Amino acid sequence: MRRILVCSIAAIALIAAATAIAAGDSYTATTKIAPSKGGTAAAPVPISLTTNYKVTPTPPNRAGVLLDIKNSWAGLQVNGNLFPVCTAATINAAQSDKGCKASSLVGTGSLTAVLGPHTDPTNAGAECDRDIKVYNGGKGKLVFTLAGDPAKCLSITFLPAFEATYKVSGGKLLLDAPIPRFISHPLGLDGSLKTEVISYKRLTKKVKGKVRGFFESVSCKGGKRAYKTTFKTATQTSTVPGTLKCSK
Repeated sequence: MRRILVCSIAAIALIAAATAIAAGDSYTATTKIAPSKGGTAAAPVPISLTTNYKVTPTPPNRAGVLLDIKNSWAGLQVNGNLFPVCTAATINAAQSDKGCKASSLVGTGSLTAVLGPHTDPTNAGAECDRDIKVYNGGKGKLVFTLAGDPAKCLSITFLPAFEATYKVSGGKLLLDAPIPRFISHPLGLDGSLKTEVISYKRLTKKVKGKVRGFFESVSCKGGKRAYKTTFKTATQTSTVPGTLKCSK
């Protein structure tokens, strides 16, 4: 009898856990890299990289407010120290990125979101479309700006630029983009991401007679490149893994 009771409790716990997971937001995240050649540390291959995210909330609620997005890609590195820089401080002081050198722009993209009241997560909210620009913030840093037609985002004009950090650890490029409050809660509202696409350019520069890239591939193990994206809200952390084909 006791064994039956324990098994029943365990089953109830599993059902509860499954329900909790099912009740959360759903995330998709894909990466495209070109070319697919792996390269080596001695002969790195400059690449372009595109990330694509989609968030699906559980009705009737809006999606949770993202606090952080982390990416991991096997066999990649970034050479921020080799390319022109435009810092978040420079952009924010001018409240514009017009002073940034064109050669410091490393990526572009767009996002769609909804902005709604914190007190009512079932409120459908207002649509917000923003253009994304990513600048080289120097070694270990990327700088993100969100801009666009104010009419497409509750008349919001300037949003401050913010930083993400990157490093290579254990043969993987790790990119961490904490979402500052002025981005996640514009006008005091909750911002819920719907979609986001960012395309990082295949930028190159000749250094000591060798062509170097901003993003580079330096390895490919077993013809596969593992990657993952982790989304974090106040109540949920979801990791989406993926694999790309690559060649030696």
